[in-house]
Amino acid sequence: MSGVKTQGTQLYMHDRQNGEIVEVGCIDSLDGISSPRDQIETTCLANQDREYEAGLRTPGAATFTINTDLQDESHIAVYDHYDRGDKTDFFVGWSDGTEAPSLESDSASVTLPETRSWIRFEAYISEYPFTFNQNDVVQSSVSAQISGRINAIPKTADTDSGSGSTSGS
Repeated sequence: MSGVKTQGTQLYMHDRQNGEIVEVGCIDSLDGISSPRDQIETTCLANQDREYEAGLRTPGAATFTINTDLQDESHIAVYDHYDRGDKTDFFVGWSDGTEAPSLESDSASVTLPETRSWIRFEAYISEYPFTFNQNDVVQSSVSAQISGRINAIPKTADTDSGSGSTSGS
């Protein structure tokens, strides 16, 4: 396999306040899902070159661009999270599958289908700007500050019958 195409990628948000999974509509780019490691210097004075150990990860800010539509309920849900400043779980569904995440009956746990690869992270919306350019549609380059670990979850099943669960804490 030469790689996974970006066409078919979907972004979902766990809207805990309303007890639902929201697919963020009309994203046209998604970038910055990273958590680079800090470095801990361990160089002794006698050394001629610096030495380092891996330190803690420092989560970055994921950015996704949308063609903003205030009639799109998902765009309003993302804006509401920005307004409140609360953290929530985000799920990036890769194009190697089509099944959406689902909520367990407690509305706190999310099941991610095994028929698709996923990236899961917790974040708060740190910026939701509106851009008005001439001869264009209104766009927003939304920033989500990641908090904690980023989970890369590979596809493990070839049919839509499997499922995997992750806790929404």
